Order: sequence, then structure tokens, then C-alpha cells
Amino acid sequence: MSVSALQVLLRGGRDPPRRPPRRLEVVRCRDSMESDASVRKSLGGACDETRPARHISRRRVATIQVVRLFLIAMLAPTFACTESSRLPVIGPAPAFTLVDQREQAVSLTQLRGKVLVVSFIFTTCSDSCPIITAKMADIQRRLGKDFGQRVQFVSVSVDPLTDRPRRLRAYAAKFGADVPGWSFLTGTPAQIENVVNGFGAYARRSDNGAVDHLTLTSLIDGKGRLRVQYLGYRFDTSEMLADLNELLNE
Repeated sequence: MSVSALQVLLRGGRDPPRRPPRRLEVVRCRDSMESDASVRKSLGGACDETRPARHISRRRVATIQVVRLFLIAMLAPTFACTESSRLPVIGPAPAFTLVDQREQAVSLTQLRGKVLVVSFIFTTCSDSCPIITAKMADIQRRLGKDFGQRVQFVSVSVDPLTDRPRRLRAYAAKFGADVPGWSFLTGTPAQIENVVNGFGAYARRSDNGAVDHLTLTSLIDGKGRLRVQYLGYRFDTSEMLADLNELLNE
């Protein structure tokens, strides 16, 4: 299904960093009057586990209940904020079956169960493509053991006439791509055009052989759903890493 770039969540270098969702910290005490201790802890008081709870006046109990209700009312939006802070589901990711740098077929269905990072590059690109690939190489390193096992990178060439598997192998080695966790894909011009259009990007070869394309990087969850798209090459790698970890923890 084709997804318009205007209908998806776009993250670019000029966007302000996304604030992490507020977390509600639950503090439990061993005091016999646990509710009292919890309220005092929430208000900044120390949790006294040895203080007896038997000489408590009715007025104080009533006050505690009022404070508890006030705190619940104040903190209730936190739950909604945490729930709504999940990355949105844009829709099913476009299906594809292409050939990687090892001359093996790779399909979206085959990668189901892993979180995917899909980018569009070409090997003779001298501006945005090397930057995108270097950033992905940095994220590859920071993912540690999750890379390859739970997270797969997919770089689709938008210049299939030039970028055949052998050339893509050399490009992957240049950036230290860890195979098979990182697939560099090519195909026929018609196949590449379908994939590019499906993700809401574009690529066009001019008469002089130069390739003009939209720099777009997409995250796909383990269920094959498109979740985030980053427009341009100035995105923050730490933000993408945080988004990947969020998808891994769903």
C-alpha cells in the first residue's frame, strides 16, 4: 500500500527532540500503614518503615485520604500520556522481494518478527547517502547483540542499473556493515520503483545519469507495520535508537 510522505510521522534534523514520556514511579514501603507511607513518600517525606501507625487521629486519616485523592487526580494524566506516547501505527509496510549483496532473495515476509530500518541509497552518491549509511553503522554498533537477531537494516539502492550485488558488497564493506544483519538490496528498475513509491519516497535518473532521490528512512515493527519515517539525513541517532528500543519492548 502506497503511503504518502505527508500522511506519515516525519522526523527531520530541524524538529525539536521528542521528550521522553513521563514515568510514574511507584514507591512501596513496609510500614504497617502503607497508604500513609506512600503518600508521605510522594510528598517528598522520608519513608519511615519502623514508625508505628496505631496512634493516628481520624482527622489525620481524613486528611491523608484527601491528599491521596488529590494525588490520583494529578497523576492520572500520566497514565494517558504514557499510553499515548507509543509510536503510532502508520499502516502496513509495502511488500518487497529484492536481491541482496550476496545475491540472495530478501523479502519483507522473510524478515517478519524483526524490527527493520529501511533506507534508500546508491553507491555513487556523494552527499546524503554516505551520511545516512554512517549513521546506521553507528546505530548498528550501539545496538549490540540485538543487531541482526532482533533488528535488521535494509538499504535499498535507487540506482539498480549501476548497483549490482558485487558493487553493493564493496559498499557494505566500506562502512563496516555486519552481514547478514544488514541487507543492501537491488532489483529491476520496475521493482525498485514500486518499493520507492510504496514508502512514499521518490527517485529519478536524469539524462546525464545522475540520480535524484528523497532521503527517507523508515522503521517497521516486527508485525510488518510502518511506524516512523525520518525525512532527511540530519536526524539524531540517539532518537532513532530510542525509537528502536521502544519497538523492541512492545
